[in-house]
Amino acid sequence: SGHFLVTTTRAGASLYEALNPQADGGPMLNVVCEVPRPPGMDEVERDRQLGRLAVRYALDHPGRAAWLGLVKLGRFWNPVPNAREFRSLLFAAVIAVPTVLVLAAALLGLRRLFRTSGGAGRASLGEAALILLLPGVYYSLLHMAFVASIRYREAVMPLLVVLAAHGLSVVWPRGRVASR
Repeated sequence: SGHFLVTTTRAGASLYEALNPQADGGPMLNVVCEVPRPPGMDEVERDRQLGRLAVRYALDHPGRAAWLGLVKLGRFWNPVPNAREFRSLLFAAVIAVPTVLVLAAALLGLRRLFRTSGGAGRASLGEAALILLLPGVYYSLLHMAFVASIRYREAVMPLLVVLAAHGLSVVWPRGRVASR
């Protein structure tokens, strides 16, 4: 491309998709396509143009940008699909029930980790909690800026499952495994 690229030539477009006058927190590639493209502008320059427009919009409308961030945080952690076409009661239940169970058990596991992390030799439990939680915090913050969807949290769900397993070990302590 003749340009130094740290990530991709879609970062600016993705940011503009999330921060523009019509933004609602969800995907809207059509808005990105509507922005006029000056003749001769290459892909990298176009992406930088869209990134500048998104940052300018956020700076000019900080309250709306903050509100959109909260909307996107809700979209990221929503237990049911955000897309209307996947909102049937059956489909929502199939997705929401296991998600809510994992999140609840993960909170139980987190509580258990922090309750037992005091004292000598126990600092590693608090560190384990941070290792398991920080990717979720990172992804949450990232998607408060960019478009958010439940599919983007799949990268952090395995870590929450580990916390959930730790939380459920209170209910099923070691040694209470069903015999065959």
